[in-house]
Amino acid sequence: MRPLSCLLPALALAALSTLSCTGGERSPVTVPPADAPGADERAGPEDSTALPEATPADGHPADRWQPGTGGTGGGLFVVDAQGTDLGLLIRRGSDDSVAGRTIYDTVTVFHPGSGLFFDITMTDATPLLPGTTFFTSSDCATPVGVSAGGCATCLAGHGIGFLHGGAWWRVVAGAAREAIANGSARGPTADAACVPHSSSNSPAFPVEPVSGPHPPTAFVPPLRFAYR
Repeated sequence: MRPLSCLLPALALAALSTLSCTGGERSPVTVPPADAPGADERAGPEDSTALPEATPADGHPADRWQPGTGGTGGGLFVVDAQGTDLGLLIRRGSDDSVAGRTIYDTVTVFHPGSGLFFDITMTDATPLLPGTTFFTSSDCATPVGVSAGGCATCLAGHGIGFLHGGAWWRVVAGAAREAIANGSARGPTADAACVPHSSSNSPAFPVEPVSGPHPPTAFVPPLRFAYR
């Protein structure tokens, strides 16, 4: 029998040979259960709660709006002295360049039935024009366009409405400015006078009469706020 001191080198060599063939001892792989922290939380194809893939909608958001639709949450409405709704309050004040414009009497409202935005005064319920408005004749009777200002590439906003001569009008949504012929003009303020003139190329956005649902054509002042 060989002495133990002779066997030890042989045993060590055999152990090294075994490790080299098996790649060494490896730690066991632990797979966490599905509900354990750190588990993959992504919904698989079989998950009924997975959201469908979004698809791009066609057209401008304002073109997809339908009268009478909306959420169930509350909102602040502008109503006249008899309780008639003018629309949902959008803003206090106007687009006047004066820094303190929010103290002024003007409000902007949204009329859900027609999709129109318009400005009106609270104290005397006077609807305002959206800007300098041009008319076909010299007496400011029939509107034909609203001034587009100095921006040559700007497009008209959607849903811009105004009351004139007992009828509702709106700026053609998304229109580019045009050189519009007109015989008179009037500013947007409540006390603006009709100014007769003759022009064949005033830069303006075209307007059109509102057909279908529209805001009231008469209001009883003063207006007030009501939360619904």
